Amino acid sequence: MRTLQSFPPRPDGSSATFHWCINYTQNTDLCGKRVGAVKGSATAKIAEELSARCKAEGKPEIAQNVFPYDSSGMVAVRSGRIDAHLLDSVVAGYEATTAKGKAAFRVVLPELQPTKFLYGFVVSKQNPALTEAMAAALGDMVADGSYKAILDKYGAGDSAVTKVTVNAGVKQAQ
Repeated sequence: MRTLQSFPPRPDGSSATFHWCINYTQNTDLCGKRVGAVKGSATAKIAEELSARCKAEGKPEIAQNVFPYDSSGMVAVRSGRIDAHLLDSVVAGYEATTAKGKAAFRVVLPELQPTKFLYGFVVSKQNPALTEAMAAALGDMVADGSYKAILDKYGAGDSAVTKVTVNAGVKQAQ
């Protein structure tokens, strides 16, 4: 498979989404708090690792709440059942821009976990013409600013690439 990288490697693969009234500025501010994540996800692992860090620093561990879907975690934040829900930064940014999200959520701790997640399109190796066409179209959108404008609209503008690459995710995974 060939891939096109549509979002760049970011040093902040995950974010925390909180209710408006909570103001945390560093990861360890989550110590002792009720934090949600999707079962089996990278964010669930981040919560476990952060909880262990809290304990090692003599702070209360995170009370971890596991959900089948991010939407369940967002409902739990909105209802006050948990204090925060860990999300991918792009998803968290989008949720905070929706009509319901603007009233209930804000994204904090955008550098919660320093990891590199690549987002992209998968195109069959048997269709190199489509790969080239998509790369060219995305390249034009990057060059004229329309790509970033679309991401800005959905709270993900800081993830905009400045160059379109092919197979960047394959190289990262090796």
